[in-house]
Amino acid sequence: MLVNHMGVQDLTLPFIKKKDLEKKKEEMKQSIGMLSKQKGEGKLHELEVKAEVKKKEEKKGTQQLEVPEQEKKEKAQKEETKKGEEEKAVEKVAEVKAEDVTELPEIFKKPLPAFYFWYCDLKASSLLEFEEAVRKAPLESLQHHASNHDFSKWLEKNAPNSFIVKLRIAEEKSSDELRNAILEALEFLKKKEQNSKKEGAAPKEEEMPGQNPAKKELKEPLVASL
Repeated sequence: MLVNHMGVQDLTLPFIKKKDLEKKKEEMKQSIGMLSKQKGEGKLHELEVKAEVKKKEEKKGTQQLEVPEQEKKEKAQKEETKKGEEEKAVEKVAEVKAEDVTELPEIFKKPLPAFYFWYCDLKASSLLEFEEAVRKAPLESLQHHASNHDFSKWLEKNAPNSFIVKLRIAEEKSSDELRNAILEALEFLKKKEQNSKKEGAAPKEEEMPGQNPAKKELKEPLVASL
């Protein structure tokens, strides 16, 4: 049996010198450090991106909250302005109406026998009230009375003949033309009386059909035709 007797000097074991080993360790540390740094930078970047996104979302949410608040403010201002304009308009209408009543011819303020409108709860005891009632009355009421010439019969003893003629012509109309024609007849009488007043002379009262000029008394209240 052969036994190889080898000495230590004959062994060729792979080994690294201490100097080289330290160098390798240093390189590994540097590599690990670089990896850690890259990983840390990546994490930091990720956190920064998330923070930026969150900041944008918060800013967007704040803007969304601000918009409705601004809209509410603008809406409130518009409503306040509109309310103020409406109040001014109402005041102006009231002033005009009061002025109109003051400047109305006496014949429009003169008391008349009460006229009761059918199909509604309206009545008129003067030409002024009659004008307002004609504007508000349902069309079927106006048509009912016009078909019987109730309006001209009611006023024939207490209004100028020229007005009565226009009113009778108006009563021949139908639909909305009837309402407009009656109002136009009243406007004609109003302007006629106002022009007479401006000329400085008292309005000359025209002869009225079937009326004795010496008698000025009013007729009894009119009952609407059946």
